Amino acid sequence: MRWFQLVGSFVLCAVAACGQPACKQLSARTEKKIRVNYPSRTGERFVNLTLYGFQQYTYDVDDHGAAIQVVGFSLERFLWAAGWDYTHNAERYTVQVDGIGGKRATFPMPEIQPGFLDKIVVLVMDRNCQALSYAETPTLVVAVDGVVTKTVRGVWRINVVEKAD
Repeated sequence: MRWFQLVGSFVLCAVAACGQPACKQLSARTEKKIRVNYPSRTGERFVNLTLYGFQQYTYDVDDHGAAIQVVGFSLERFLWAAGWDYTHNAERYTVQVDGIGGKRATFPMPEIQPGFLDKIVVLVMDRNCQALSYAETPTLVVAVDGVVTKTVRGVWRINVVEKAD
């Protein structure tokens, strides 16, 4: 099990996007917690992870015909921080991502791995150089070949479940 705790405020120097400085102070949005289950025999144990400390990247995607730029981090890295090491038997699991308004995205775990059919699955903090509102942070964005296919705003819970036989 991997556990980490980051205390206090810090400066993230990761992304130089939209003419903004590469180093920026992270806002209160990063203090928001997402409830994630972690590997256990029953799968019913949860941990709350903040959005602190994840390397953010810039992605250019097409959202309903409009070219946009989003800044965020991979869902795969977030699940790894919660203890999910799915390099073996990933096909046995499904990922459920719940957001505000009862919206849910569900997909097989192998699909969140980087490089899967030119698909990106990221938790987004900024869109077109504008910070998302606290309620919308983070937003799950799934894009295939650079085209957004799914979004879930205001992610508050991620649940990894074993597929039924």
